[in-house]
Amino acid sequence: MQTPTLLYVECAAPGLLRLDGAPFAQTPAEGLCRYVARTALTMEFLPMGNPPGGVFLPFARQIDLSADAPRIFENDGAAELFVLPAEAFALRLHPPALPRPQLPRTLTQLRFSPGSGTVTAEICADADTDLLLSDAAGNVLFACSLCAGELKEPRLFTRRMEGRVLLFAEGKCEGGVLFACVDPASRRLLSREECLSYRLLDAGAEWVFPLGAPEVTLHCRTDRLSSGGAPSHRVQTAAPLPARSAGIALAEAVRLRDGEAAMSLLEPSLRAQLSFSDLCEFWGETDEVYLPLCRDAQVAVCQKTAPHMFSVRVFDFAFAQGKIADLTEQ
Repeated sequence: MQTPTLLYVECAAPGLLRLDGAPFAQTPAEGLCRYVARTALTMEFLPMGNPPGGVFLPFARQIDLSADAPRIFENDGAAELFVLPAEAFALRLHPPALPRPQLPRTLTQLRFSPGSGTVTAEICADADTDLLLSDAAGNVLFACSLCAGELKEPRLFTRRMEGRVLLFAEGKCEGGVLFACVDPASRRLLSREECLSYRLLDAGAEWVFPLGAPEVTLHCRTDRLSSGGAPSHRVQTAAPLPARSAGIALAEAVRLRDGEAAMSLLEPSLRAQLSFSDLCEFWGETDEVYLPLCRDAQVAVCQKTAPHMFSVRVFDFAFAQGKIADLTEQ
């Protein structure tokens, strides 16, 4: 007899799931858990709706839970597997989609001179939104994708930074604000971000990203946008900080090696007992926070074990007067 195990399924796309040919559940749904045999399983997705400007495709993936090292057959990212504590599993599905054919149209354009001659920048939309850069004869010099679907309220503008003219594109997207920067002279995409907000600096930029809780954000900053260097990272929190958000903020600060933010979240007596390097050694290398298992006194993090496969570690913590007072691993 196969040993049963708990399987938690995440799928944001609307559809029907079948497990080994039998009806399993309808998505999207929160807290979708079932006991299944710890063996090789086949999960099928049948779409019941479509994304904007596209069509979801039905697909199936086989997942083997019987071995000590579970695996996904045809491991292409359409399914991600998370090994949870207490020998449970989570399956995150990303149904593939095809764009619907649409006639391309120009949303906005800008003519400018990057130094020699005049070029035209255009933001065009069909199933997706693209940025094109053309010369006076209409030859396309550069093209890149900005976002899936249509960008709302698009805008193009230029700014001189470090002696060169850079082209900027912005607009509203599903994630908040779309920001893109292109160097017309070298025909390179310097940056493309979907963020909560951004601001331009003298020669660089700063972006603000969400980090799993309303009170926790990530600030990424580069002082030299044209050089394409790696930005610095700061985890920022808003007071008062709920316990769940504090756990998420600590996990993200350790993952991003932001020592100042991480240590500021600890109660003074705990901060006196360990250094930031001790905290990093205890926590280990992580890839992301696993939000479904984050609670008021619990935070979960993922460690990548293979492509699209993760092991989830869970930490319990005590929370007192807005600070983390103790931290243990389950």
